[in-house]
Amino acid sequence: MMGFLTASGSLARTVGPIFVSLIYNAFGPRVTFVAMCGMTFITVIFIAVVFKRLVPFSFEKGIEPPNSVK
Repeated sequence: MMGFLTASGSLARTVGPIFVSLIYNAFGPRVTFVAMCGMTFITVIFIAVVFKRLVPFSFEKGIEPPNSVK
């Protein structure tokens, strides 16, 4: 799952500016703003749906993280 999240984040940082530039040049700032608001809304809805399944990261008991400061 982590690989998927990392890959999608990298793809977004690569394709995102290109997408926004194309939309802005073709349709102007209003359509660009509406498209970004739509993507943000879809993301918020997705997070609301899966929120209860999210688990915070924690180390197993008895295992110290690498390079821990004592």
